[in-house]
Amino acid sequence: MGAWNPGNFSNDIALDYVSGIASMDDLKRPIDTVVSGLLDYIDADLACEALAAADLLAGMLGRPATDLPEKTQDLLSKFSEPSADMLTLARTAAARILEASELAELWKEEESQAWNDVIGDLIQRLDPNTAYKSQESEIPVEGGFICSVCEGIIPDSDMITVEIGFPNMPGITMGTYFHHSCLEANFKPPYFSSEGSVEDALKRQIERFLLSEDNNRKES
Repeated sequence: MGAWNPGNFSNDIALDYVSGIASMDDLKRPIDTVVSGLLDYIDADLACEALAAADLLAGMLGRPATDLPEKTQDLLSKFSEPSADMLTLARTAAARILEASELAELWKEEESQAWNDVIGDLIQRLDPNTAYKSQESEIPVEGGFICSVCEGIIPDSDMITVEIGFPNMPGITMGTYFHHSCLEANFKPPYFSSEGSVEDALKRQIERFLLSEDNNRKES
């Protein structure tokens, strides 16, 4: 499939699709097809196009992906902000692709959590009412991931990963990443149960933290 990385614009199918967009109808088409319920199976090409379209909508909300092609900036400025209904359809399409599609199966074969995190991040960016903290951490970078607190690169040996969910989309999660010291300095223990699972209280603290950071960005 050509270029193949976790980002929604990091494959040739998405890039070819984006290059042909001329109207909002072009953005809506793959999303509508995914959520129509008429398909027995969502193939990889359609999934790549729908995810790219959804990510462009997120960019129109001022929540662009880290791999958003520069040439799309002028294109997005020509379109009005997407409606609430359109954003709901885009979130639904992304969730369906994550749950059951050829693309999800391909990434499952790769045993890659990074792609799941990218889709979780996209769903978050598509919801104006959900806390969002822009992170490059959804795509691996050399030396580790980006800390959700200090935004510094985390060495693998010092990384704590916490999966948090979306209140209005059960079963959909995104990864958040922390230095040990940043987690301990900003969140109250306990962090993990005796079985090693993340405490729900810690997840709620992180969700409140991200919401606060998102509100601060909106006010600045």
